[in-house]
This record gives sequence, C-alpha cells and structure tokens, in this order.
Amino acid sequence: MKKYLILLIAVVAFASCEETPEVSRITSLLPFTIDTPDLVITDDSEDKTLTIPITLSETQVVATTITATLDEENTTATNGVDFVFEDTEIEIEGYVRTATLTVDIIGDIDPDGEPEFIVINLGPTEATNAHPFVVASTVQLTIQLNDFNGDEPIITLDWDGLLAVPSITGTTDPVFPVCANGVDLDPFFLYDNNGTLEFVTYSDDYGACPEQFTGLGDYADGTYIMLVENFANPFAPYPDALGDLCIVTTVLQPGVGSIEFEQSLPDGECYIATSLGYAQGGPFDTRDVFEMVKDGTTYMFNSLVDGSEFGTIGRYAIGQSVYDALNQKKLDRPYTQPATLVQN
Repeated sequence: MKKYLILLIAVVAFASCEETPEVSRITSLLPFTIDTPDLVITDDSEDKTLTIPITLSETQVVATTITATLDEENTTATNGVDFVFEDTEIEIEGYVRTATLTVDIIGDIDPDGEPEFIVINLGPTEATNAHPFVVASTVQLTIQLNDFNGDEPIITLDWDGLLAVPSITGTTDPVFPVCANGVDLDPFFLYDNNGTLEFVTYSDDYGACPEQFTGLGDYADGTYIMLVENFANPFAPYPDALGDLCIVTTVLQPGVGSIEFEQSLPDGECYIATSLGYAQGGPFDTRDVFEMVKDGTTYMFNSLVDGSEFGTIGRYAIGQSVYDALNQKKLDRPYTQPATLVQN
C-alpha cells in the first residue's frame, strides 16, 4: 500500500511540470505589427472615416490592452479641424490578435500647400489588475493628408455684416447674424451673348447660406455677370431694422489657391436693411456682384464699377496676349445697373 501511495504522488508531481506555462506568469508580449502600410495616404476633400487594422504577434495568447495616443509633437494637421481623434485603449481578447482603430477625416477643399500629417503612437499601457498583460513596444502610425485637387474653381458668396431690430432688441448695435435670421441671398449668372445677357443658373443650393457655385468647367468660354436678388423675410415688417451688408465672394481653386473680394457698388455703399426687398411673392432688389471672364481653365474676376481686376485663378498662368484681349473686351462694355425685378 505504501508503494502505491508513493507512485501516486510521483504521477501528480510529473503532471504539474507540463511545458505550457501558467498564464499568470505572462506579463509582456513580443511587439505587435500593424496590418497596413506605414503611410496611409488620402485626399481630404470629403468627410470620411479611416478604419486601420491592428494585428498582434502570434505570441499573444491572453487578453491584451493597447493604447492609441495622438503624437502632438509630430502631428501637423489640426485635431478638430482637419480630423477628429481621441486617445483610447484598445482591448484584444486572447488568441484573437486583431483589432481596428478609426480616425475621422474632416472634408477640406481649401488649398493647404503642403501635405499635413496625423501621427498616432500605438503602444504599451501600464499593467493593472484588470489588464495585467501589455505589449512590449511602441509602433508609430502616420496618416498623410494630401490637398484635394479639383479641376475647376468653386465660388462661395456670403454676407459680411449684421442686422439689428431696435424694436425687439432695444439696441442699435448690429446683433443678428444675417443668414441665421433669414436674410436671403440668391445669386445667379447671366451670360454675355454678343451684348445680350442670357440667364444661366442659380447657385447649387437655392436658398442656402452661404451660397455656392460648382460646375464652372461646363460653362462656355466668355463673359458672365453675377447678380443677386434679395429678400429680407423677418425684417420686412420692421422699418427700423439697421445694418450695412456687403457681399463677400471667395473663389477657391482646390489644391491651387484662392482669392477673396468684396462687392463694390457705384455709390460706394452696400445694402442697408431698409433697402432689402420683402418676402417672396413681392418685389425684390437685384444688384450686380462681379464680372467673370472664363477662358479654358482660367477665370478672371472683375469689378463692374471701374473695370479693375479682383483676381485671376486657374490651373495655368494666363498668357499676356490672352489677358490683354480679355481686358480690352471688359473695358469696351460700359457698366450698367440692372433694373429692379419683380418676382412672379
């Protein structure tokens, strides 16, 4: 009987010496790898979410926690403006080995000039009782944001100014953001067809604020006049409305450059609140904004008051002979103030 007892103890002791170690003794793992190129390249023209896969090494046999932190020193893009990312902890179950990290890219068609970078450090976190297993090193993920390069300019028009209604506010200081309070700005193009102005189109989103034009590449070469018709919906009942409003135009060639200029009028003044029209169905005020001369992929923007050039933008420099010809055509046609129109 004593012999059998000794044999049983020996068997139990041998079984406790198997090669598989106790998981409680695994406190670190070999460096993990990222299953994606080191450089993630994207253009930043539209909102998008990048989903980046992360893969741990084959030695990962227990639940593992990884930290993902923004490297602010090496990141040149602006968090909250160009992208959205919050430092986070990523948990990967034992033997699973894979997870994903997401970064939200904010759409941007403005010309930045140089590429911008987002740098994220993926690496170890301090071990805790809840998460005792951590990776052993840090890997750096770089996302490069390239300028969006569109084929044609984008024109945006907006009000520059505020309005006040003393009967409501008790103050004469301009206090109302114009668009937020319904002062409508409806620009449209007229085409100069051998001296006859023909209607072309309203902006992309009629009634938006600000208003925007795209699709200029489909316009025929020639001279265009932009006008705007105005309604002042909530302010029409208030004859004491105050404010001086000008129209600011921004012309953006994605990935190339931009110009900005303010509306000019013969009398040197922009709109005042009481000069704006009434609600839809009644008369409205129509005034010039600028002249645009299109020649291929080059767009020249001119004042209709004195013929001066606000700026030229395009994908190639305009030749001097072409410039002289366009400029002469512009000066040959005198400025005329369009008549006030009435909506039917």
